[in-house]
Amino acid sequence: MSLPKRRTDAALWLDLFCATAGVIVMLFQQNTVRVVLTAVVGLVLLGCAILYSTFAGTMQLDVKTVWQSLWEPADTVERAVVWDLRLPRALTGALVGACLAVSGVLMQGMTRNPLVEPKIIGVSAGASLFIVVLSVLMPDFPPEWTPFVAMAGAAAGGLLVYALASQRGVTPIGLTLA
Repeated sequence: MSLPKRRTDAALWLDLFCATAGVIVMLFQQNTVRVVLTAVVGLVLLGCAILYSTFAGTMQLDVKTVWQSLWEPADTVERAVVWDLRLPRALTGALVGACLAVSGVLMQGMTRNPLVEPKIIGVSAGASLFIVVLSVLMPDFPPEWTPFVAMAGAAAGGLLVYALASQRGVTPIGLTLA
């Protein structure tokens, strides 16, 4: 039994080139060039928005200052503002936006309705109900916990609607009408 020979760097680069070319050919064949172009433009715009949010704020910073704050280790106020305030805020906003986009796509896929909204599946009603009941029954409840109660209510509302819709088999129309 012989061991396989170690591949050379040239062979690895050739494999990478062939795989990339195969993906490009597949994209052209499936007519998804528009989708890829849209994704690239969206990512570029997201990058621009993140960069802009590191410049904009109460303390105006120019491009050179932000660049130095990102890459040069120094204990300055500007570096603290960029690393401790603006960059986490921008990345959190991008992550929350991505999560909202995924949840919207999932709801559109479940109901096969491009105009779906959380009210249709009971998410908004469940969150509102839990907050109202909490406010009436426990007026001294700490306000820091309100978002968690709302998330629990949203999940309960969505699960209740899904349970009602699945009694006779889950269909997009049944889910929308439940």
